[in-house]
Amino acid sequence: MHPWRIYTIGLITAGWLYLLPQAVGQTLVFCSSYTEDGSPKGVATQWQIGTEGSSLYILFRGQGKVADGANLRFEIEKKGATFSDKIPLEYPADQGFVVIDYFFGEAGAYEARIVNNGGTVLARQTVQLSLQKTGGTPGAEATPAFAQAQVGFCERVEGDKAIQVAQVFGIGPRGSSVTVFVSNPSPFYTNQLVVDIWKREGKAFTELVETLYLDIDPEDHFVHFPYLFREAGLFRFSFYTKAEKLIQVGYVKTIYD
Repeated sequence: MHPWRIYTIGLITAGWLYLLPQAVGQTLVFCSSYTEDGSPKGVATQWQIGTEGSSLYILFRGQGKVADGANLRFEIEKKGATFSDKIPLEYPADQGFVVIDYFFGEAGAYEARIVNNGGTVLARQTVQLSLQKTGGTPGAEATPAFAQAQVGFCERVEGDKAIQVAQVFGIGPRGSSVTVFVSNPSPFYTNQLVVDIWKREGKAFTELVETLYLDIDPEDHFVHFPYLFREAGLFRFSFYTKAEKLIQVGYVKTIYD
């Protein structure tokens, strides 16, 4: 991948832009994660963000002349407000994916567009951002089955109860283990959970640390496991079903003792 540094103003802070291999189609989506080959995961048009803002990925798939080193422009505006931003995009021949990682600082309705140098809109998408509810975790508003799902971090679990839940944990020089849990009022109805773990670099979660595959009982509604953090930082855990339906997203920070 070829990282390009881009800068934005107003509600959106600086982020990282990535160029990924060519793919068919010409679409613009908001997603919580993506695979190495550029497939979006956790696509949604409604999201909850934290009171201090949250990062979202915006993935554009181009085709035809778009892949021939065309000069494009990414535009985003907040509906009902004066805020708007336009950012030039230029990518080399034979590239068909662009992923932009943005940090949104305010809730509201936004429209994002990819425009060519002739002013033609190649793709557009609207998104609704709302502030997370008390006790919730930032992320996409999941399917109805997981609307009340929660991701959390604690020192241990007793039965189905998380003990000493926190968002910041101290770790030693060789790392420390933290218990990660995901819960839902009803069963998950999947025999495997997929967990993408990202680390924030600067203002964006651009480093995929690893992906975990957890075999579970489809009737489970509370799943927990120990995770060894080897370094300090801010991490995002994105949980999916085996069919890649987003369950929920959780954030945790580790600091050196």
